Order: sequence, then structure tokens, then C-alpha cells
Amino acid sequence: NYEDLTKDNSKKTQSTNANVSITRAYVSYENSANIIVLFRADDISNVTVKVNGVEAGFVEVEEGSGIYMVSISTYCTNVNVRYTVEICVGDNAVQTLKYSVKSYLYEIQGNEDTLAELLKAAYNLSISAKAYEA
Repeated sequence: NYEDLTKDNSKKTQSTNANVSITRAYVSYENSANIIVLFRADDISNVTVKVNGVEAGFVEVEEGSGIYMVSISTYCTNVNVRYTVEICVGDNAVQTLKYSVKSYLYEIQGNEDTLAELLKAAYNLSISAKAYEA
């Protein structure tokens, strides 16, 4: 259950390109659980993003901001699944993030606000649903 979150399962490498870097990752619960990864890029002409080895789309958060967003749709029972996000310049991955819904829950577990409580309950529900599937 939720109390079992004693270790963060996310991992982010250092960027090897000063012009591109992952700035934040979190989970958005609009219609479904989506992992949101934000990254900064001075020039995106040669930038691609891969999620689990498959090229993924990204959008600029606000025109001219240089901050881009990748949204990864997840399923209720996949809270423990870690997704690998690679930010690439040309053919080279310059930064990698491994992240899951569980990673985000670990980050906010000390919060006592309504959203944190809702996410904790959603985590417990998803673990129960996964057990029911088996």
C-alpha cells in the first residue's frame, strides 16, 4: 500500500549538452494519470524525445519560453511502471530520466494538502486494481 513508498524509483542523468536539460517531472490527473516531463532547449531544430525507445511528440509550454512538455499517458494499474525519457540532440541522448507515477508520489508523500491525499488514495486504488487483475 501507500505506506510502502520508502525509496524513490526515479533517476535523472546530468545533461551532456548545456543548451538542453530536463527541468521537472510530475503527474497530472486530468482525465487520466499523465506523467509530464518539462525540458529547456535553446534550439529544438535537432531535438527529439524518446519514451521507452519510441519517438514522442512535445510542445512548447508557452510560445517563446524555451520550455517544452512531453506528456506520457499511463493506466491506473501502471503506477509502478518506470518510463525512460531520453532527450536527444541529433542521434545522441543528452539526458535521460526514468520516472513513474510512484516516483511523483514519493516526492509529495510528506504533503498534507488535498491533492496529495487524493494521489495517495489513487495509488492505493491502483495497487488494489492490479492485484485484482492477477
